[in-house]
Amino acid sequence: MVGFILRKLWQRLTRQDTRFGAAAVAFGQPLSLRNETEHHAVDGLLEELMSRIETVMPVPIVPVIAHVLLEADGITDAKLLEKAATVLSEVPEGNRVIKLENLKQEMSRALKGLKARELITESGDIWRIASDHRPVLQFYANSIAHFFEEDDAAVAK
Repeated sequence: MVGFILRKLWQRLTRQDTRFGAAAVAFGQPLSLRNETEHHAVDGLLEELMSRIETVMPVPIVPVIAHVLLEADGITDAKLLEKAATVLSEVPEGNRVIKLENLKQEMSRALKGLKARELITESGDIWRIASDHRPVLQFYANSIAHFFEEDDAAVAK
């Protein structure tokens, strides 16, 4: 443990630090089950819980990139940035983890991480989903699928 901490400290001091990625947590309105009876429809309760989760679900950049790549695999940097901005603009402001003015920087960082994990590949300025890693990107894209009425990208094919 001490070795890990010292290594991370050294990396930070020498500007070789690698980030672990981004995570976001949101807490929604509490739901009291005190008034619920055992005869209450489970489906109704499930729908209420899912609705509450969807309302506060944070949207970081990786699911946005996954969503775009699943729709247009083999896309240039510029087109990826443009489509990511469009996707983010469709997400309610309260759910966005990043601001549109920071999109280019955040996207660059996320693409670097996805490439390092070998989930995507870069050839020139063209980004593609790495072979056999489509399900991983579908997993990420599914976390934001509820923001889009018809989301064919997130549905496994």
